[in-house]
Amino acid sequence: SLDRETDPECSGELAERMEIVASQTREINRLTAEARLLRSTVERQAAAIGQKDSLAAHLGEQLGELRAELRERRLEAGQLQLQYQAEAEEAQSQHRAESQRLKSQLALERARWGEEAELLRSEVEEMRECHRRELAALQEELAQQAEAKSKDDRLQIARLQEAQYLRTAEP
Repeated sequence: SLDRETDPECSGELAERMEIVASQTREINRLTAEARLLRSTVERQAAAIGQKDSLAAHLGEQLGELRAELRERRLEAGQLQLQYQAEAEEAQSQHRAESQRLKSQLALERARWGEEAELLRSEVEEMRECHRRELAALQEELAQQAEAKSKDDRLQIARLQEAQYLRTAEP
């Protein structure tokens, strides 16, 4: 074995083999370090995936709660809409009834006003006729008075003329 170690050919071969072993050892160390790094990365990713799964589960629960609340709110909204619709229909019905009542009352009032207007027209016509008769009577009386006055005036003029004639005729 000494011969081999001292033999330059052997010692070159040994150095070459030792270099190969050293190179392979370095490669094994590099691969080991890379494997550790990969394992660390995988563990971190697995932890992250676990956190994501946990977060996804939590978000799923929240989503379920929100969906339940949304269904409840939709149900409440539907009930409120039905209630408001019923109230609106009731209000419209009351409005129509009140409107009809007012129209009927207006028609009755118009009829009553029409009757009153007709009575007033009749009264006015009677008053006009009465005033016409009174005016005609007054005009007749005035005409008679004027005629009488005219006769009196003519008689008085005739008397005055006669008196004047008699005065002028007397010597």
